[in-house]
Amino acid sequence: MDAVDEPTTPFGVFTTHTNKLQRQYQALLDRSTPYVLYRWLGTAAFLIIFFLRVFIAQGWYIVAYALGIYLLNLFLAFLQPKFDPSNDALDNDMEDGTIGTLPTKQDEEFRPFIRRLPEFKFWHAATRAIAISFACSWFEIFNIPVFWPVLVMYWFMLFILTMRKQIQHMIKYRYVPFTIGKARYGRSGTNVNLLATSRPLPDIVEAFNGHSCLEIVAQKDDVEQYLRNRMFMSQMACSYSPTFFFESLKDKVSVKRICEALNKLRNNSREKEPKRALLRQAYDDAMERIDGQPADHKELVNHVLSWIICAKRPLKTIEVQYAWAVKDCENELDEAAIPDAESMLSTCFGLVTIDKESEITRLSHYTVQEYFQETLAQWFPNAHLNIGKTCISYLLFEDFSGGPVKTYEEARE
Repeated sequence: MDAVDEPTTPFGVFTTHTNKLQRQYQALLDRSTPYVLYRWLGTAAFLIIFFLRVFIAQGWYIVAYALGIYLLNLFLAFLQPKFDPSNDALDNDMEDGTIGTLPTKQDEEFRPFIRRLPEFKFWHAATRAIAISFACSWFEIFNIPVFWPVLVMYWFMLFILTMRKQIQHMIKYRYVPFTIGKARYGRSGTNVNLLATSRPLPDIVEAFNGHSCLEIVAQKDDVEQYLRNRMFMSQMACSYSPTFFFESLKDKVSVKRICEALNKLRNNSREKEPKRALLRQAYDDAMERIDGQPADHKELVNHVLSWIICAKRPLKTIEVQYAWAVKDCENELDEAAIPDAESMLSTCFGLVTIDKESEITRLSHYTVQEYFQETLAQWFPNAHLNIGKTCISYLLFEDFSGGPVKTYEEARE
């Protein structure tokens, strides 16, 4: 495959650098996830520095007040469950200041608590808000004159009222957003280390957010080795083209479906059914996948296969490439129209291979040739006509306007 071209426009260069910085920033956040205490200590120190800045400068009280309101909203979201158990009627009771009935069962367990705002997102949003507020404190436009004692009094009143409502909600629906106060099992002072394994489901990832996590995935080489070993264990895969069967598994979306396809392949190879019928079905499936590709890829595959099948002799790779380029040229061959050899192989789904020694492009197995000899009219009804048009177009190039050449040296020129 060709290397990805570097962006040349200023906007493309800016986008590339921005994406790079975002990836580095996200990697830094990922590495800081397990260090909960150190993260919050750093945020607290940053907040103290901001308040010292406001206190010493005797200004920007409105910025500090806005920051306090925003942090209060974040804290409330941190305390609230993701799925609120209350309905409209219970919410109306809560607005009136009434408290719901207490639990009737003493041994009733607490349900797993999933926060509406996870701890890490709470910390990240709070730290970012403090940084923005600190930056605003250096611009005079945000230094709006206000009577700061009124703002402080109003903030404390708002904090008390909202926390009162939140505590009533916690008592009524029996949940505790912190680990303190929950039932503990075992002897006092016993340290318990819990290891949990799970698929990366959104709710589970959010429930374990902030804890150490190790992602276990199969390496690419291990998967390829597993597939190749399973295919070569199959008699059918050994007798025919292993590369084709390996390519036929690329469209499987899960490990289970890959295993099912491999088991079906192995079972079919042991049955009495003729292998020709099995191969025909496999090649039909491959052609259907090719037919579902984008228009340019499909056209390139039809060109490569029709030339290989209908040619009177083996064709080198450069000949197949030039034959494709002739279609897009009028008077002379343009090298920019020559397709990449790797692109030709990748779009053919394992039906075509290139011999590295002879540089000949051929079908991957003789059974593929037999299959297309039987189904040529079905898949390539105009193959001979298109090949003839390409040859005529090539002979009409300006390089041949001088007539036939007489010597080999002239032909090379």
